[in-house]
Amino acid sequence: MTPRLTNRLALLHQIIAKELPGHTIIVSEAWDEPTSASAHAWGSFDAHSLHYEGRAADIAISKNLTATPNHPYPPPADDSLLPRLSALAVCAGFDHVWYKDKQRIQVSVKKARGVGNVVSFPYADFLCVSSPSMESDAYALEKSLLLVGDGCLLDSDGRQDDAMTKQHPLRDFLSKKELRYFRLHPLIPATLDLIEERLWADYKANVSIKKAYETSSALGRLHNLGQGIEIKTEKTSVVNLASTTIETAGHYLVSAGFGIGMELGVDSIYYDVRPRDLDTLQVHESSSVTLDQLKALTKLSFERALLRINAMGSDSETCDGIPSAPSSTYTWQSFPTAQDTARTYRCTEDEESTQHCQSTKKYRQEQVDILWDKIQIGHHFMRTKEDVKSALQKCFGDLCGKCYDDDVWSDKLEQCSNFVHWVPLDYGPKQNGALFATENLNSQETPCRNFACLEKTEVYSVLAPSIFSLYPVQEGKSTKDEIYSPNSNPLPVLEILQETFAMQLDGKATVVVEKATQLSSIKNSLKVLMAYNKKISDITILTAKSEVDAIRAFIESSRVEWSSSLCASQSRKYFANINIQTFDGEARK
Repeated sequence: MTPRLTNRLALLHQIIAKELPGHTIIVSEAWDEPTSASAHAWGSFDAHSLHYEGRAADIAISKNLTATPNHPYPPPADDSLLPRLSALAVCAGFDHVWYKDKQRIQVSVKKARGVGNVVSFPYADFLCVSSPSMESDAYALEKSLLLVGDGCLLDSDGRQDDAMTKQHPLRDFLSKKELRYFRLHPLIPATLDLIEERLWADYKANVSIKKAYETSSALGRLHNLGQGIEIKTEKTSVVNLASTTIETAGHYLVSAGFGIGMELGVDSIYYDVRPRDLDTLQVHESSSVTLDQLKALTKLSFERALLRINAMGSDSETCDGIPSAPSSTYTWQSFPTAQDTARTYRCTEDEESTQHCQSTKKYRQEQVDILWDKIQIGHHFMRTKEDVKSALQKCFGDLCGKCYDDDVWSDKLEQCSNFVHWVPLDYGPKQNGALFATENLNSQETPCRNFACLEKTEVYSVLAPSIFSLYPVQEGKSTKDEIYSPNSNPLPVLEILQETFAMQLDGKATVVVEKATQLSSIKNSLKVLMAYNKKISDITILTAKSEVDAIRAFIESSRVEWSSSLCASQSRKYFANINIQTFDGEARK
């Protein structure tokens, strides 16, 4: 019996002596352990019982009689006083009191770790508890930047019929009915009430809970944190359910300073509570939601102040730039997002960038002609020559501008992506590949001796001279500048090459960086390795010892960002395993 339970029983004994003189407590069950006669493998109780931890006792009340042949011990219980005993047990400070049968009540205490927190729901209150030591792994709280609050663990024992919303008892929120402990953020039942009220008013439709709390969650879902719920209705469409959720739950959460994540499925929607500015909107690969419907939902989300929602789909119709290996069927697809609509600052071309485009026009055309001559020789085209030549012409030749958020840049992404995926050039070996993000050329050379690197491929050797080509700023002068200057005319080809190279790798991959900040330059390629390339088994990040903690933080924040914005039909189910190894050979998980 734990000290906390012992102290509460002692206090209850004192209260009984004062409040009900001549009566005493009878403890019929307390500590229990397995025996040869046990009906259950754990003992006389089920596997979740707190009796095995010395935190529960079954008690009754009786007259304080001395044991005699006529009055054997223990004396008979006085069931008429059971309600009074329950009330006094609450006064004694037991964390949980409930009627076990007509003659006994069960009292229990949480693990002694200071004063317990009370979690208040619309129709019920629960105390935070610690999980039983034998089940601590099952209920372990994952570290996540999407966690809202402290992820308090609650006890459902004897309370599964307690109302959590106007329509749903606690049992509806437990994905597995045998679960005793659970996590549930109070805003989930609170927002569900709002959704149900509006849905009934507008469509005379009820809501059923498909899934709420579970001890583990699929990628991008927060069921294990108690912050996610999947709901459905039979009287109206998924789109109507989603728009109702945005208008009620979404608006309520944003007003309260939180964000919302949503995913539309075949016959249900999932939504969760998350930190502000991490809002997302996704469509499951098998959903029948159309592009126009998704655009309308995105617009509604923006109007309801969900400014950070990404209208990301899960198929080629709605996903923006799904990573892919070179293919004759590849076609870039772009879908407008709420960020585009919500952006308050937009880049505009100035006189300097306009002058750069005019000055480099003939030199850009020279690079187009040089590249076309190179790739025609001895190569079998994946698409018609006309398609490849057109994409090359627009990528390296026609499109020019300094902005990253206008139509010219969008066209660059489309044409350059098409060209890179259609150009008939080799990417080299697919095993043991490495990516770099370093300013130190010596560091680049080291891994390339032992790994497959983009810099050693045919496609890089053909395209790189044009990517980094220079032109004379003034005719007859020695001063030269980049044709595709990042400040005057950025070209996305190198980044697309890195992502395409990452998508082709197989097995183990290595990423080499000297500083954590350098990961930003290959963030999309790292996302391809971790979240899209299903052939990658492990990723090793090679870095300086002083950068390990910063890299861990970068990886964690990236996982949070990506888990809620990936294209479900194309991405991996789980992120690839990451190991961090320092240059001196010390490996870190």
